[in-house]
Amino acid sequence: MRTRVFWSLLAGIMLATISVAGYFTHVVPHLEHLGFSRTAASSAWSLFFFVSMFSKFVWGFISERLAVRWQES
Repeated sequence: MRTRVFWSLLAGIMLATISVAGYFTHVVPHLEHLGFSRTAASSAWSLFFFVSMFSKFVWGFISERLAVRWQES
C-alpha cells in the first residue's frame, strides 16, 4: 500500500467502475429512447447480464488451465 503503482491501479479501477456504473444506469432509458419497449429493453439487459455471468465461469475455467508463463521449447 505504500507504492505509487498500488494507488495508480486503485485509482484506475475506481474510475473504470464509476464510468461503467453510469452506463449501466442509463442503458435501459437509452434503449427506450431508441424505440424499444421497456420490457424489450429490460429483457435485453437481463440477457446481457446472464450471459456475462455465465461467461465469467467459462473464462475462469479456461484461465486456470492455461500456462501463465511463455515456455520456449
